[in-house]
Amino acid sequence: MSLVDDLPLVRTVPPVPAFRVVHGDVSITVLPATISLSLYSGDDFWLRLEVNNEDGEPLDLSNATVHAQVRATVEAAGEPSAVFEPLISTDELGVVFLHLTWEQSRQAPASGVWDCRLVTNGDVVTTLAAGPVRMRPSVTRPVP
Repeated sequence: MSLVDDLPLVRTVPPVPAFRVVHGDVSITVLPATISLSLYSGDDFWLRLEVNNEDGEPLDLSNATVHAQVRATVEAAGEPSAVFEPLISTDELGVVFLHLTWEQSRQAPASGVWDCRLVTNGDVVTTLAAGPVRMRPSVTRPVP
């Protein structure tokens, strides 16, 4: 069994709202999955995301790109506090791994926010997951 077999799993479907309005008010909510992260500063962290199409089938991500960042606040300008290294699986259709290295986790703020965006077809952006981040300080020093 490999390390990635034991990773947290999130199933998301790129939002494609389909409805027919006969009469009355309509409210559409298309939001990413909310995932709260509580992590240990200085540790590596992996997250596995499974991305499905509107039919529930794994989405072909062969031409997609993934971006995931940690910031102190949603409004924080400039460079992110930490950046996940994305890996689109070549073994499993529709699977993305996000890796926050120990170096990056040390740079993350004690309290912040994160999200993960998928870009398909060159310019279609879907935020797959987002939420708060809490970093617990590490005790052991020095680090590798």
